[in-house]
Amino acid sequence: MRLAALPVWYLRVGGFGLHPEQRTAQISTQGWEFYAITGTLFLAIAFTGFTHRYLFKHRA
Repeated sequence: MRLAALPVWYLRVGGFGLHPEQRTAQISTQGWEFYAITGTLFLAIAFTGFTHRYLFKHRA
C-alpha cells in the first residue's frame, strides 16, 4: 500500500509545482533524466519520514 502511494504523491507534488508555471512562463519539455532525478530526490526526502516513523522507537 505504501509503495502504491509513492507515485501518487510524486504526481501530486509535481502538479502543485506545475500550476503556477502555466500562468507565468513557458513550460519546456523534459527528458527522462529530469524525471529520474526528481524521482530520486522524492525518494530521498520521503526516506527521512519513513525512518522517523518506522525505525525510531517512540516513547508512549
